[in-house]
Amino acid sequence: MKRFLLAALCLVCMTAQGWAQSLSNWHENPTTSAATNGAITATSFTCQNAAACVLSTLIQYSPSWARAKERTLLLRLEDTVSVKDFGAKGDGTTNDDAAIQNALTAICAHSPSPGGELFFPAGDYVISASAGHSIPCAGVTIRGTGGGAHQPGGSRFVVRGSGNASLFQFNMPVPAGDKYFYGGRLTSVAFTFANTPEAVTQTGYAVEFDHCAGCLVDHVYSYGAYNLFKAYSGFKNRFHDFYAKQMASSPALHDGYAVAFTGDYCASGPGGCATRGDVTEIFDFHVDEMLSSARGFVPGSCIHLSGFAATTWIRHGTCNQPSIGLKIDCPNAIQIGECPQFIHIDRMETEINALNNVDRSACLDSTDLVHLEAYSFQCFGYNRPDNLIRIVASGAFAGAGHVEFYGGKVEGAAGSCVTFAAKDFKFIGGDIMGCNQRRAAYSRSADTFGILLQAQADGVGADSGSFVVSGVNFCGGSDRTSTTAMGAVRIDPKVAYGTITGNVFRGCAGGVADNSREKVNVVANNSGP
Repeated sequence: MKRFLLAALCLVCMTAQGWAQSLSNWHENPTTSAATNGAITATSFTCQNAAACVLSTLIQYSPSWARAKERTLLLRLEDTVSVKDFGAKGDGTTNDDAAIQNALTAICAHSPSPGGELFFPAGDYVISASAGHSIPCAGVTIRGTGGGAHQPGGSRFVVRGSGNASLFQFNMPVPAGDKYFYGGRLTSVAFTFANTPEAVTQTGYAVEFDHCAGCLVDHVYSYGAYNLFKAYSGFKNRFHDFYAKQMASSPALHDGYAVAFTGDYCASGPGGCATRGDVTEIFDFHVDEMLSSARGFVPGSCIHLSGFAATTWIRHGTCNQPSIGLKIDCPNAIQIGECPQFIHIDRMETEINALNNVDRSACLDSTDLVHLEAYSFQCFGYNRPDNLIRIVASGAFAGAGHVEFYGGKVEGAAGSCVTFAAKDFKFIGGDIMGCNQRRAAYSRSADTFGILLQAQADGVGADSGSFVVSGVNFCGGSDRTSTTAMGAVRIDPKVAYGTITGNVFRGCAGGVADNSREKVNVVANNSGP
């Protein structure tokens, strides 16, 4: 009865004063003051309806099913902040950049506990490719209602204009004495970019984490992105349950990625390095690329690990028609311990397209990694890439390149499917077939093999490490006309301490071409030529 009387009183007051606005708009037009230290309170907003402001502090909210303690309606309304409280329209026409940034700034100014959830009701929120939005505090969640990127429905960010700004950048200044800030999330939204194969003009990331620990992107859809997600430095960040549809590329621009994880070396060494990236998870995802018949067109790429990016877990994902599935490099390190390391792949499928890029396109292209292990790595090539898996040690560091493959399938290269010129190599189980699709004549020195083991670039071969190839089914793939000219394994000079045993060479033109003349190599118990 008490609540009914209060509600009736509210209605009478609002009617009598001619103010018929809803209570849900009580904190539109935010203002802050030194007195409140930026806190979101009844007095820190310009009330559009005086009666509503007064009564929201009186009406008690306590759902009977919850058996909860009563709170005022004012406190209840503050639990989740809607971007529309700050003037965002979400109408697909009005630019909402300023409203979104005002909302993020107000949430981060909340006292005594900055952060919270910013909700985007269903709608199309127009944002600029050149503006970007800063999330300057920890603990902010940006949440929508879900929906797809290429059709209306749910919460979508519609990107307009040209620019390279990161659209949402979680970049709180790192507190003194720490290496990270903690926590941030973007979930259940979609991004629609205007890029086309003829013109890629929106090149910034949709979401970027800088020095964050425990940040998360999940249940995000995108259409037409050139770059999508980036994590720089930080610890235990995750990207999962995302669908990047029609990643964009053009003849002029084709080096974008769906996910980039990077870190930088420290002059003081790896220990305590604040620019080191550590533990990033990428899982349950699908990425596909735009394709075009335009002259010089090259598809974009899927995942990039670069620099001091330590510990990456990639699992249960597909990369469809990229130029490069997984790119790994270490351009600026001063020691091998500051290169990508402890990379774990579990059931990743990559179908690459070497359109106008046969020499660079690959499912996995790596220079100077520390350690990688892959389980059930599925790799297929279209438009005849030179190789499908390339792993190289540049010679800049000692001991680069410990790589292990368990199971999986590799098929469809113009030359050798797998080329390895680093330290330690294992390929256990699985299938390697459809190599030498250029149909070159088989010879012991030709680039026509399933696996090609070479000396490192610095002239130091695998005799400083080892190699094992066992239980692999070579040749005999779906393209019989090309696989009959394919050999199984080629071992070059200075490659030693290896075992090749228990493999099947069905339909191969040759088995193992051991050109190493190393007595410590063992080739035995294989079935076939």
